[in-house]
Amino acid sequence: MAECWLCDMWFDHAKDPVMAFAGWSATEGRAVLEYEIIMKPFVLQVLGAMFALCFCSYFVLGALAPGWVLSDKAHSDRSEVVKESALCFAGIVIHSYMGLKAACTAWMMRDMPFALAVANREAVAAAPEAMGHLNAAGVLGEIFLAYILYVTVMWTLGWEKGMDKGIHHVVFFFLAMLLAGWSFCHRLAVFAIAMELSTVPLNINLWAGWMKHWKLTHLIFGALFVLCFFFVRIFFYGYGLATTLSGAAEHGVGVVPVADELVYLVLFLFTGGWLLQVFWLKTIYEKVTASLGKKKTE
Repeated sequence: MAECWLCDMWFDHAKDPVMAFAGWSATEGRAVLEYEIIMKPFVLQVLGAMFALCFCSYFVLGALAPGWVLSDKAHSDRSEVVKESALCFAGIVIHSYMGLKAACTAWMMRDMPFALAVANREAVAAAPEAMGHLNAAGVLGEIFLAYILYVTVMWTLGWEKGMDKGIHHVVFFFLAMLLAGWSFCHRLAVFAIAMELSTVPLNINLWAGWMKHWKLTHLIFGALFVLCFFFVRIFFYGYGLATTLSGAAEHGVGVVPVADELVYLVLFLFTGGWLLQVFWLKTIYEKVTASLGKKKTE
């Protein structure tokens, strides 16, 4: 019975406890004003849960850290390893739900007509059966907004490193605000959120790499990450972006229930987000080939 529930919750929003907690509805719309979205109770609740998960992980892992045998890849400062480990553990939990739920929702919305996919009011009124998926996309957008606020704060505090990550967080923060505030482009948004699924094997790979005796786990999840990154971030999200851009070219952005300039801005940012994934894929390829070349010379 539990196995059936765990399988069904990904494709049946009514059986998903997170959706139920968020107040998901198959019939009533989920429109919010842009200046209200950050202060929405559900967003704040999710944000608080993410910080609680990370900091609780930090204290628990800090107690276990003295017994860790670290590899040469780990930071020389053990306290920094604990911070990075806490981010990894919290990320595994967050992305396991958010990424997989978004991927399943995007799959169910893959053939949605363009007018419905961008939440055109008349199209939604003519196809009320689509409201459940659009509302699920809205809940995922609010979870993602909380997440992007969480990682932006952690990056600002220095727990995350890298200017490219900072740029990524800022770009997708504005996207989350725009989409949640004006409530449009739902299908493309869940395709983008589904990219976070690849972060699960990445976090496991990173953590295993810091442990001296976890080399096999590090290699296995490294390979899974590369495969998942290409499929989810390049191919799957690329498909969602390409079909949205082709729909906009065919039907015009006038069917989107917001100003044309806002639509062009959002499509530009989403396209830039995909190009950033291509840049990261190039970086991953260079690291993998460098690592393989190093092993051949040893």
